Amino acid sequence: MNCETCERISKNTGKVFDIGDIVVMTAPEPATYGHCVVVSKQHATIIEQLPAKTIGAMFEKANKLAVALFETNLAQGTNLLIQNGIAAGQKHNHAMIHVIPRVQDDMMNFGWQPKQLPEDEMGTAELKLKDAINAPEEKKEEKKEEPKKEIIEDLKYFERIP
Repeated sequence: MNCETCERISKNTGKVFDIGDIVVMTAPEPATYGHCVVVSKQHATIIEQLPAKTIGAMFEKANKLAVALFETNLAQGTNLLIQNGIAAGQKHNHAMIHVIPRVQDDMMNFGWQPKQLPEDEMGTAELKLKDAINAPEEKKEEKKEEPKKEIIEDLKYFERIP
């Protein structure tokens, strides 16, 4: 696999700090002075391919970086940005959280024009999302309960030894 980010990680290029499975590096194509990216050492093209624990650690480091940007007066504000897929503007084939320092009147524009969508379209989207989000949790809960029952049944054969 040819991944520029994985190569940067292995060569320690632009590394700001490295903690466990997470690396913070200067952005390969910075939008502003101090722009960094938080990446997992484990290669994943989009963030959904990473375990929840890793994603949590990435956000923890992104927050730590944002605090450092404020404390060093490199930022008056920050944007955290995740681009998943080409349609979302992703340019590198490695999942990352961009931490972009912002200052007043920096001319960066992350705004968009709100769209007025019909209520039935929004209602349909809401239902689809609820189904998609709730369905995997129900399956996980069922899987978790079954092994517990098996373990309890197996434990009845053990005697308690003081």
